[in-house]
Amino acid sequence: MTDSAQRKTAGPQRKRILQASLAAAVIALGAFFAAMAFASSSAVTIDSASNAKLDQQVLVNAQGRTLYVLTPETAKHLLCKTSECLEF
Repeated sequence: MTDSAQRKTAGPQRKRILQASLAAAVIALGAFFAAMAFASSSAVTIDSASNAKLDQQVLVNAQGRTLYVLTPETAKHLLCKTSECLEF
């Protein structure tokens, strides 16, 4: 292939690569903004409620569903003491 022929085919290839790169960047940027919007708009409501079957307080979500119950653990006696566990 001659120099002239190579330049003629390199132009369209370069253009397709540039278009594909631009499209990928736009999709990635859109996904980033969508994730940020979703993360910032979701509020979590946590409360405690009395559970008659257990005869104690349990942690519940906004719909009243139990999130956490661990009988041996109290406010003064935590079973979870590692930094990973205490992050929540």
